[in-house]
Amino acid sequence: ASLIIPSAIIAATSSGYSLFLNNIFYALHETRTSTVTSLCAGAFNLVICYPCIRAFGLSGASIAIAASFLFDAVLKSIALRKKVGYTVPIRTLLVAVLITAVTCFIYYSFGAPANIIWFCAIFIAAASAVYFFFFKRRSEKTV
Repeated sequence: ASLIIPSAIIAATSSGYSLFLNNIFYALHETRTSTVTSLCAGAFNLVICYPCIRAFGLSGASIAIAASFLFDAVLKSIALRKKVGYTVPIRTLLVAVLITAVTCFIYYSFGAPANIIWFCAIFIAAASAVYFFFFKRRSEKTV
């Protein structure tokens, strides 16, 4: 079980980013690209799932799904760059990787209270960022 939680965190993070890119394709009326990348990621998952389970046991399934979601996010990022020239700002990507790494470190190093405190800190930071970028900036522009 020691690998299940960190790989589930990575899977959730990359799944969220993949879904974000998916919505961009839907807004562009490019559902074919989204479907093809998702099918490729599903095929990738089928290929790596059995070897991962043989190597890591039940944790291997979690690792395989995390790798598949990462693969899907990379495919969608490449396709989006080709379609509209959008690239992920490296700073944003590094912050996401850092938060994921710190979350995995806290999970392994400390108990449940530290995990709860870390979750609350991330939630407050995310809520503050949403408030600042969407509400505060709009009120400054209208003045």
